[in-house]
Amino acid sequence: MLGLLLGIGGARICPECADADFSQHNCSWYRRSHHLPGIDWCRAHRVPLLGVVASAPFNSAPIYWRKQGKVTPLVSTSPYELNQDAFVSRYMAVLLALLWRDRPLVDEDLNKHLAAVNDSRAGRNTSTSRSEDVLAYISRRAPIVWLQANFQELFGSIPPVYERNVELVLSGRKQAMSAAHYGLLIAALVDSPDAAAAFVDSSE
Repeated sequence: MLGLLLGIGGARICPECADADFSQHNCSWYRRSHHLPGIDWCRAHRVPLLGVVASAPFNSAPIYWRKQGKVTPLVSTSPYELNQDAFVSRYMAVLLALLWRDRPLVDEDLNKHLAAVNDSRAGRNTSTSRSEDVLAYISRRAPIVWLQANFQELFGSIPPVYERNVELVLSGRKQAMSAAHYGLLIAALVDSPDAAAAFVDSSE
């Protein structure tokens, strides 16, 4: 419902996950956590992900493509060095919290929670729209090159401009966005990965 599986094309694998899976279970499998928008590395092993070079990559297991030599480094928009960035870590925590939920999250509940926290944020610029203000705030807290490479629709211009969906969400209205966009908003409004995950769980 939050569009978490949209936006990443092709199959990605972590070579260490594939090798460990095969060593322990004699098989390997794809992980949704390797297909998060804007995250090009494995959370468990802290290594860059590889892309599968095949017309139907999901027809065979990761270990098969690895042994066939049909994997290649990604043309990354999220360099591995960003795994140490505080904002990106919070963003990733939000996406994983949404991914691992055992029941759907009602977008209106999440929006009202976001609106309340954003409206109480210290230093909020009330002379601009909510969307312009919060997107500018994100652009000051997150790596700008990462934002522009992965979220051109929001950060094609700096300073950012009015964005209707973000405006509706921050007004507490019934309006869904992609999980990636929710990840950006929540990551900007909390101070740690644990707080980011807790924000999702408390939005019910």
